[in-house]
Parts: sequence; structure tokens; C-alpha cells
Amino acid sequence: MSASKMGFVEAILFVIVVITNKIILNLPKTIITGCGNSAWINVIYISILAILLTLLIVKLFKKFEGYDIFDVSNYLGGKPLKIFLRDRIFVYFYTCCNISIKRFFRNFKSNILLKFSTYFYYVVFCCRYCNR
Repeated sequence: MSASKMGFVEAILFVIVVITNKIILNLPKTIITGCGNSAWINVIYISILAILLTLLIVKLFKKFEGYDIFDVSNYLGGKPLKIFLRDRIFVYFYTCCNISIKRFFRNFKSNILLKFSTYFYYVVFCCRYCNR
């Protein structure tokens, strides 16, 4: 194994380890409630799809060794594709952060049992950590 780059086999094994840890340690309640008894079949199906997608990405990136996703998109579609990809990634991370913060404050509110709105906690949290 090279000390500087992750090889093909290492990338696949890394994805398998991440998926296995996610399945064993953190099987989401939404999958179990949504799929019922077939939750494990759904998890195996999604895991196989993730591994196949990783294989496809690794195979496609062999032609662009040393480049990242933005360099490849700039090469394939020019600046418009690069901007589109950048905006999509920003929206994805913004949405994930927003959902995580909303869940945190909803759980925080339910554990403290106060009658304030969730937005009150947003303001208190932001004021506390923005004034440092």
C-alpha cells in the first residue's frame, strides 16, 4: 500500500468499512419503520449500489489521476458545469446542516420541556457563539 495515495482496493475496502459500520452501529430508525421486516434487504441492496457506484467512480477517475471533481467537471463541461456542481454541493451541505441543527434544537427543546419556540433557541445559540 502506498503511503501517499489510496489505491483501487483500498478505496473499495474503505467504502465497505464505512457501510458496515453504518449498518451495525447506526441502523436508522426511519429505515426500519419505513421498510418493516425487509429493512435488512433494503440495507444490503443500498450497500451493493453504493459499492457499484464507488467502483464506477474509481474507474472513471483513473483517466483523471491527480484531479478532483471540480477539475474534472471543468474539463468535461467548462465553467458552467463547474459552477452548477459547486452550487449543488453547497445546497446539499447547507440542507444537511440545516436538518441536523433543526433536529438538535427539537431534541433540546423536548428534553428541557420549555414552552419557547425552536427559533428562540436558534437565536440564543447564535448570540452565544457569535459573540466570542
